[in-house]
Amino acid sequence: MYFNSNFKFQDVEDKSDINAILVKLNTKHPHLDFLQYEEALQKLDVYYLETANEFEPHFYQSQSVGMSKEAAEFFRQSILKEYGRALLEHE
Repeated sequence: MYFNSNFKFQDVEDKSDINAILVKLNTKHPHLDFLQYEEALQKLDVYYLETANEFEPHFYQSQSVGMSKEAAEFFRQSILKEYGRALLEHE
């Protein structure tokens, strides 16, 4: 995969804030209450998809974030899917 010369990660970030992903996941899996994690993620400077993509599920299970194993796995899968989609839009 390559990026065209006009590609900027900022373009991905502008369209991919963590709140939007948490809202989408919370709609699909309300029993996991994804919205409760937004503040913890922001305290760790995880505001955008690009940053969230840097971490594995165990990071999200840490005391700093506190997701259950199930929530962390759903979150990571969603991050990978959305990040891939955002990159493809900018090829």
